[in-house]
Amino acid sequence: MTQSDPNEDPQSRPDKAATVGAPAATPIEETVRSWDPAAELDEAIPAATAVLLKDSDDGIVVLMLRRNTKLAFVGGAWVFPGGRVDPGDTADGDPFSIESALVAARRETMEEAGLDLAGCELECLSHWMPPAGTPRRFSTWFLVGAGPVGDITVDGGEIEDHMWIRPSTALERRDAGEVQLAPPTFVTLCSLSRFDTVAEALATLSREPVEHFETRVVDVDGDLCAVWHGDAFYEGATAAADRPDSVADTSTASNSDPNAVGRHRLRMSPDRWEYVRELR
Repeated sequence: MTQSDPNEDPQSRPDKAATVGAPAATPIEETVRSWDPAAELDEAIPAATAVLLKDSDDGIVVLMLRRNTKLAFVGGAWVFPGGRVDPGDTADGDPFSIESALVAARRETMEEAGLDLAGCELECLSHWMPPAGTPRRFSTWFLVGAGPVGDITVDGGEIEDHMWIRPSTALERRDAGEVQLAPPTFVTLCSLSRFDTVAEALATLSREPVEHFETRVVDVDGDLCAVWHGDAFYEGATAAADRPDSVADTSTASNSDPNAVGRHRLRMSPDRWEYVRELR
């Protein structure tokens, strides 16, 4: 079991440098490229994620856990605590409901990080649905709240390590090749990076609508892109799922300038990722 001192500086743990820099088992980009948009949609699996925040001397930080590199699903990636909704989590007869997600998020956080969220208020932040071809299509509610005081404990099994980190720092480390992030994690960190304090983050996020992301994967000028509602290529990517390409070709996605219609995408270039949200 691995524990942390709740009073320590979340950015200064000397043991983190080597761990954060350890390579993931499979680069996320290669995993995404392996998905087949022409595949039949597998049945969705209900899931929940807890995005836990706290204040530090350097600003807002978020709890992230490193998945075991041997795991088939995003092994080695840094994620927020969470997992599938178990039958015992179903609070109202619907495993896909927010109420069931709240129960699952609290249970998973205790199992993965040793934190009791019983007294913590969690608010719905977003909902994510992966594209066709994903090995496991987790229909995931992202819930956000202030992290409780207490030690972080990981079991060294499914979860290998943890860190409290500034969202902007996590994004920089991804581009530096030090950490692996899945697209939903990256986009969530981008959203959180605009805040300086937990109070500011929770107050602002509570006023914003809960956003639903149903991911499509396309190729834009040779770069892998995840696209969402409002993007010029979004409907084209949906139609391209009828073709046998491993990644949808955007050549027929739009007959007009795509930037004149709108952009809502994560561009996953080899050297850096960029989340663009310019809705028209």
